[in-house]
Amino acid sequence: MLSLRSGLRGIQRQVKNLDFKSVRNLLINSRLDHFDLETTFSHHPINYSSISLFNPKKSVADENILSNDRSINFHMRSMTTVPVEESDQVTSTTPANTCMPQFIKVKRLDKTAKHIMNILDKEAVDKMKSERDIPNVESGYVVEIKMEAPENKGRITTIKGLVIGRRNSGISTAIRVRRLESGVVTESLIPIYTPNIRSIKVLEKRSVRRAKLYYTREKPFNIAMRELAQRTAKKKEMITRGKRTNKQSQKK
Repeated sequence: MLSLRSGLRGIQRQVKNLDFKSVRNLLINSRLDHFDLETTFSHHPINYSSISLFNPKKSVADENILSNDRSINFHMRSMTTVPVEESDQVTSTTPANTCMPQFIKVKRLDKTAKHIMNILDKEAVDKMKSERDIPNVESGYVVEIKMEAPENKGRITTIKGLVIGRRNSGISTAIRVRRLESGVVTESLIPIYTPNIRSIKVLEKRSVRRAKLYYTREKPFNIAMRELAQRTAKKKEMITRGKRTNKQSQKK
């Protein structure tokens, strides 16, 4: 009822600036059986205290006015309480509906090129995996990498350290290794699928909760490695305890 009252008040405000014919069209288009108008019109001083909307004696001229006055019908078409079957059959012939532009599907070249590059990238990764055994290296692993250094006349250098991060990017996938070298902590970003790598060996798997171990930079390298080792040992001990309890429960 509150929404109906607010709608009727809106009709009264619009009625003040309209002539009698427009007012009558407005009330008929509102689809209400009966409406008590509590105001007088400025153009017509006659007090229309009650206006019957569905008058069986309305003339043909009124019907023509109703059919031609599209603007009022458009604004008030949502205010209806009685369903009318004829309104569903009426189709508007406005230029907005007849002159709608047709949607044309256009292929984006950047998407096509990206798809082709993804296919080539996947083929290159499969080729490198077939040529060399590459383990799945994740954060928290202690690895030993033997690789050729082009700047060192192709000599083989050994890098041993903790993996603190991994960047997945197809053939450009790389790991960040943090190690202690001659008393100085260094970090190296090493691509996994580069042909300069001879071998990758996983020495130890430390249990970690994060994908990036950048918090180890705030601590000394030895202390960070010791904490990771203690956490790994504690986790292994909990796993063994769980296995023992399961075996004992099964025996009982």
